Amino acid sequence: MARGRKLNTPAGTLRSDGDNSGMKKMILIVDDEERVLFVLQNALTKLENNFEVATAGTGEDALRKARDTSFDLVVTDMIMPDMDGIEFTEEIRGLPSEPAVVWMTAYGCRSFEGEAERLGVYRCVEKPLEIQQFRDVVRQAISASETNGKGPSDAEVISSDA
Repeated sequence: MARGRKLNTPAGTLRSDGDNSGMKKMILIVDDEERVLFVLQNALTKLENNFEVATAGTGEDALRKARDTSFDLVVTDMIMPDMDGIEFTEEIRGLPSEPAVVWMTAYGCRSFEGEAERLGVYRCVEKPLEIQQFRDVVRQAISASETNGKGPSDAEVISSDA
């Protein structure tokens, strides 16, 4: 993909080279549970006017969207019917935009620590999510990605007990 190529999105025109200063921050939430997508999308769109939130119910749908749009952040469930969060993250790491990545799981983050670090995942959060905690993680991930690319290379684990 050529640097500076324009991509059409619901939020307007984004540059594929990731230089979208002053534009809405593009966030993709991936989960096979429609209820989770609805709650998390609403939690973010009510939080800030400068977030454009897209959702996907499968890893394949999310990959199609990630190839067409330069997302700043991708929040993905770890266990989905068509591919897991690790496979999905490996696929999006090959994209030019290299978004920050947050993993969500109901099965505990500790078992994913090594893979999270290898893939440069910003954070892993455990379900059920507290809405305020989720919003804070999203803000922090966006801020970190603006500062140094895609966020810290060492994943931080956040449990629902914290």
